[in-house]
Amino acid sequence: SVSGDYKIVTLSFYDTDNECGYEWGYDPATDDYCTEMFVNVYSLKSNSSGRAESSPYDHAVSHVTSGVFVNGCIHWLASRTTDYKSAIVGFDLVHEKFHEVPPPNSI
Repeated sequence: SVSGDYKIVTLSFYDTDNECGYEWGYDPATDDYCTEMFVNVYSLKSNSSGRAESSPYDHAVSHVTSGVFVNGCIHWLASRTTDYKSAIVGFDLVHEKFHEVPPPNSI
């Protein structure tokens, strides 16, 4: 059931020089809701934010599609900064690490 509780979150790490996007996810290991803004993470439970590892991806592609939360990770389409090829990127909310997901064989 929905409790009706809510919290207004002010994220102070907005970068006006770059496109920006937010994704929400739930971490069952800590019973916490987190938002990820490219490489910044906000924890609802502790009401704190911090910077995750640097990302090897150009996230400007992510405005085309919304992220998808699967298995504790937020996933979205981005491009590699090394060769600018599209990649499915995952961000693990528990470990605050990026990883690349292999595309399906049919692509």
